[in-house]
Amino acid sequence: MSETFDLANDKFTRGIIRRKALQIVQRPGFSQQDLESLEQTMLTKVIKAMASFDPQIAHRNVFITTVVERFAGTLLKQGATLNGGSSRVQSLNAMVFVAGDFPTELQNTLDEAVGGARLQVERNQHANYLIWSRTLRLSFRSCRNRCSAWWNCESRTR
Repeated sequence: MSETFDLANDKFTRGIIRRKALQIVQRPGFSQQDLESLEQTMLTKVIKAMASFDPQIAHRNVFITTVVERFAGTLLKQGATLNGGSSRVQSLNAMVFVAGDFPTELQNTLDEAVGGARLQVERNQHANYLIWSRTLRLSFRSCRNRCSAWWNCESRTR
């Protein structure tokens, strides 16, 4: 590899990276907004990998293609997005298991403030009161389950 070779502006390198990034953003878990970030990440991987390039083994373009293909394969195999999250979408109606409680829907484990943000609604005072009373009721239920001796004592005095 010559010292004057500009990898970042090489037409072949940019082309293979662009094509592979366009293929990846078509997959679930990615969007068009990820395109530029994917291209930059792939270019960084290629630049770092060029330190181990040996022109006696293969042509530079074959090496670059291999690096890009392996990066893309690893990214998709891990099922990850660039943000590190899973590309799997979880329904809020899915049943989850909470320690010390019965199975419940995922949406019931969210903080009420998150629920409002998710629905993009403003809550009025009455709704806030209902949320507060529901939270209090759930807290008492949780306390009752943890302190059954205390609860049994309270129920006898009624």
